[in-house]
Amino acid sequence: MINDINRERYCLNVKEKGIEWDDPDIILSKEIVKDPTLNDEAFLAYVAIRALQQGRYVSTSLNQMYYKLVADCNSEKEQNNRKLREKIRRGFDELLDCNLIEIVHSALDQFTLECSNIALYVKNVKKTKEVFVPLTLEEIRIIMNIPNIQVEKLLRYFAILKSTININTHIGFTGTEKLAIWSNIARKTVYEFNKILEDKRLIYIVHSKSFNSKKSGRLITNPNYYSLYEYKALCNDYAKKECSKIA
Repeated sequence: MINDINRERYCLNVKEKGIEWDDPDIILSKEIVKDPTLNDEAFLAYVAIRALQQGRYVSTSLNQMYYKLVADCNSEKEQNNRKLREKIRRGFDELLDCNLIEIVHSALDQFTLECSNIALYVKNVKKTKEVFVPLTLEEIRIIMNIPNIQVEKLLRYFAILKSTININTHIGFTGTEKLAIWSNIARKTVYEFNKILEDKRLIYIVHSKSFNSKKSGRLITNPNYYSLYEYKALCNDYAKKECSKIA
């Protein structure tokens, strides 16, 4: 976990450091995103707090955390999703148990949190994009609106998938097995989640194909190449170039 607060404090506004981003609303620690000891409900609460965080301390409530994640829900049913509220509450308790956050003051349903352990740190500014995962509220709320799915698992998977995308090429090609292990889900679930994210136009995938290589005469299967949906054209071009190298 990130808990050495003596390291250089990385400001919440990454643009102050001169780092170019595609205007993320939330920046997550890749270390926390991929931490196998942190469950998916705790990750959900972590995302909500990071969305609200403007400094070392955060004044909030479980209701505010809930509405920050689902503000774009249209139906009254989704606005009052008791199961989701309960997941956020359990995740919040898990963050407290893990000492990632601390309640320093509480009054009725409001509390002030000390959040040094989920603040952003970096030793090398040039590597900033390699240790953080940016998310937008639009991405989060699209996922939170998807019915009949464990949204905490899907959101965690999406963040992990984004963490594997190369910051320069905007392309990723991590295998299904690794994604399943890092996300603590079955390979079958990886395929299901990919399909959902593709349908929602959050990601774009050039799916793997098997072909006989003219160079080696062997049967070769290229990996899946994926990107955010906005980089669809880049992903197609990248896949064609990579396949031509081994064809």
